[in-house]
Amino acid sequence: MQNYVALFGGAFDPFHNGHQYIINQLKLLNFKKIILVPTGVSAFNKNLTEAQHRINMINIATKDVEISKYEVDQSSQINFTIETIKFYLKTYPQLALVIGEDCFYTFDQWKDWKEILELVKIIVIKRKSDIDEFFQTAKTKKIDVEDNFKKFQFRQSNCVYYHDGQGYEASSSEIKKLIQNQHIEDANNLVCDDVLNYIIKNKLYI
Repeated sequence: MQNYVALFGGAFDPFHNGHQYIINQLKLLNFKKIILVPTGVSAFNKNLTEAQHRINMINIATKDVEISKYEVDQSSQINFTIETIKFYLKTYPQLALVIGEDCFYTFDQWKDWKEILELVKIIVIKRKSDIDEFFQTAKTKKIDVEDNFKKFQFRQSNCVYYHDGQGYEASSSEIKKLIQNQHIEDANNLVCDDVLNYIIKNKLYI
């Protein structure tokens, strides 16, 4: 994917080892650039930590990625993924949207999800799950899946590539709960040391 830019959006609240795993997998797929897009206002009514804290945690944890403020700069209104895609397509006509497997299961609830399939390539990164569940869900939603990466690169849009691998287990909700309950050592298995220190120093999720 040397000519493609990977667009990876999410709350990143906090940035955890699962996010880092996804970035590492994208680097293996040899993207031209990786852009992280922190959510501004959640379309699913989630209460999010102040955007600057979330951006700071990304900067602490990872390098060699670009952090976009496109959505957080429009924090007075919901910015849907379809709008972010259209914005970046103006600069990067070869664009791939990256989502974790957990997000894929609700993908058909996203605004204009069928148009997203038409506009960009989509890469789904495996979580700790049963691969059969993914393919069954894709079949139910009538989404075309290409499991051969070389073929996927030369396909037009309207298909999804499932990136199989070790997978990841970390989830933001679990980390928040652990920190809230003072289970710091357990949380340390899911976020890097520097991010955890930042969370404690700034009294986040307490």
